[in-house]
Amino acid sequence: MMSHEVIRGIVRQCSENRFFSIITNESTDISGKQQFSISLRYDAQDFTVHEEFIGLYEVDKADADHLLLDCLCSLGLDVHLLRGQAYDGAAVMAGARNGVATKISELES
Repeated sequence: MMSHEVIRGIVRQCSENRFFSIITNESTDISGKQQFSISLRYDAQDFTVHEEFIGLYEVDKADADHLLLDCLCSLGLDVHLLRGQAYDGAAVMAGARNGVATKISELES
């Protein structure tokens, strides 16, 4: 319960400051499970930059729909307010056809 309250507080602060960026990484742990980390980055009204780790999520399928868009939706963050994206360079994240960056660009067009 405490971790959910901390995450809700971070998301609330992020939403109050309107625009945000994401920093993500996808990797496989030693047991072979794929994991996805997400951090939010936003500027506060006093122009300080905040970078907050949201969580490490185990994923069954490593594609754009499951990795990031579902996570942003579950946090209640509006993808249309997303202004920056940082990935680890993996094709699943930055791929020109089916990557997360491409999916988000399609939503904005």
